[in-house]
Amino acid sequence: MTPETEARLLARLDSIDAKLDYVVERQELVEDLIREMTPVAREALNAMAGQMQTWEDRGWFAMGHALIGLFDDLANAYGPDDVHELRGHVVQIVDTVRNLTQPEVLDLANEATDVLHHADDVQPVGPWGMAKAAGDKDVQRGMAVALEMLRHLGQASAHAKSGAPPRERPAPRETPAPSASPAPS
Repeated sequence: MTPETEARLLARLDSIDAKLDYVVERQELVEDLIREMTPVAREALNAMAGQMQTWEDRGWFAMGHALIGLFDDLANAYGPDDVHELRGHVVQIVDTVRNLTQPEVLDLANEATDVLHHADDVQPVGPWGMAKAAGDKDVQRGMAVALEMLRHLGQASAHAKSGAPPRERPAPRETPAPSASPAPS
């Protein structure tokens, strides 16, 4: 071997040795990092697993899966134009839902559904029975509410057909007190 070849070979070995030292140093740093981070990662994974178990117990994953199915159904049934139109009405929809979910409205709706569920138990009433029932304060109050609702529905229907914005709702009308005379029997 010539001195020139030997010098090149030694230079090459020195270069390899320096690179190997660098790799070993980096490997030691990685091992130190792994040794230090393993307890932290284990703790984080345990906390995450616990939280995920809580979510599973509460049914969040099942709910999420059901919601994905719902969104899939919506995407298949409606197009982007429908979503844009819905977006323009979201505030009004939320206002309506807020009004519908007030406790007194829910109580009233619950009473109405109870009556409908037991409608077969109610005996038919003729004209005289209706006239007699009209003397009952609860029936009078119910008729006043029904008439006020019909008035607002009629106004809303007229505005919807004309395309004009609905006018501000007036305060409910005062209904006259029932007369003191007894209702016909």
